[in-house]
Amino acid sequence: MRVLVIEHESDSGIGLLGERAVATGAELEVVTPMGGIPVSAEGYDAVVTMGASPSVNDADIAPWFDRETALLRDADRRGIPVLGVCFGAQALAVALGGSVSRAVQPEVGWKMVDTEAPGVIAEGPWFQWHVDAITPPPQATVLATSDVSVQAYTVGPHLAVQFHPEVTAQQARDWSTGDPAGLAASGCTLQELVALTTDLEPDARRRAADLWDTFVIGATERGRGIAVL
Repeated sequence: MRVLVIEHESDSGIGLLGERAVATGAELEVVTPMGGIPVSAEGYDAVVTMGASPSVNDADIAPWFDRETALLRDADRRGIPVLGVCFGAQALAVALGGSVSRAVQPEVGWKMVDTEAPGVIAEGPWFQWHVDAITPPPQATVLATSDVSVQAYTVGPHLAVQFHPEVTAQQARDWSTGDPAGLAASGCTLQELVALTTDLEPDARRRAADLWDTFVIGATERGRGIAVL
């Protein structure tokens, strides 16, 4: 399975999801905005688009964000499944006719979600780090929510999650150091958030693996999209 991975920033890699992908035989090809995002998904079996610190509505990212949304629309036309994570979930929404707006409050840290499809999205806890909220595309099925935002949706063969199933303790440390305002919104100190992430990482790794497997099975082997159970 050949997977195109968009990593928008050096500290926003595919993490625990990538561990499972490689363990199950996937070949990951990583691209960045600086290196160039292709506008076609031809030749790939799946596309994964990860988190980023800007908002999808920021004008200064338009030169590369326009290429990304073109890629996501091309993947959709070809029936190539997309997994969107946080910013990536927002990008997929915009590409397919949804929208993104500022949330009523930030969501940062380990949070439970309300799931309508526990066979796809477990209740968590899931790691959050965002200030925007998604309005999914009109044809999407919402899978999970919180008081602040849609937390997961599926549309066609695609799966999008607002939270970060990929997060590791090192990523939690990097984000906390680079975004003090975000850390303050979590209600934790850096040491507390990193310690909690370290404690939860074994279970988070299992849930990330389950999510990856659900995406791959639903989007490729069944060929009809995610089965909402």
